Amino acid sequence: MQRKSTYTAIKNLVVRAGVFNLEDWTDDDITVNRGLASAAIHDAYNASTLANDILVMTLTKSVPFSMHIKPACLWSGNTNLKMIVGKSGVVAGWGANEMGPGGKGEPRMVEMPIVSTETCRSSKAEFHKLTSSRTLCAGDHSGAGPCLGDSGGGLYILDNGRWRIRGVVSLSLWAEGDASCNLDDYIVFTDTAQYLPWIKNVMSNNIR
Repeated sequence: MQRKSTYTAIKNLVVRAGVFNLEDWTDDDITVNRGLASAAIHDAYNASTLANDILVMTLTKSVPFSMHIKPACLWSGNTNLKMIVGKSGVVAGWGANEMGPGGKGEPRMVEMPIVSTETCRSSKAEFHKLTSSRTLCAGDHSGAGPCLGDSGGGLYILDNGRWRIRGVVSLSLWAEGDASCNLDDYIVFTDTAQYLPWIKNVMSNNIR
């Protein structure tokens, strides 16, 4: 059964593609600005548990690809999580790090191994409520990973020469006594491969 979506009209927001350094405004020949026409929120999204934490944006105009702007493919083939356990994905973003709050400078990138949901749940009781058949966990307890400001970013896996988006940064546990991400635990991602029918349905409804 197809899940419905909540379409939200967005005003006064701009999507800037091709950005690298958030403090460099001299790259106008590289970046592309587009308005945001709408955002489709999964109708089963739960703000308390972050279940079905996924959204598809529709821009007011297509974005031309270049050396600095390239697409990531949707997942293809077998969507069973067991097929990628042990493989590593790449996450990049401008979120908080050991240097302080994010939202400035150049992005950081980290490689994260994917673990089974069983392994994730056995590590901490909290993960029993925060994971499902539509999430995946990644990390290696190294203290590195996405944090505040990185939510919504992609987990990309190189598959036969193509980068494919397999996860979307959703949540992490809090560090004890500190209002920051506990990167010694696993990070929970929305497993985009489990939403392919929904994603394609949203895309087909927004073809301009």
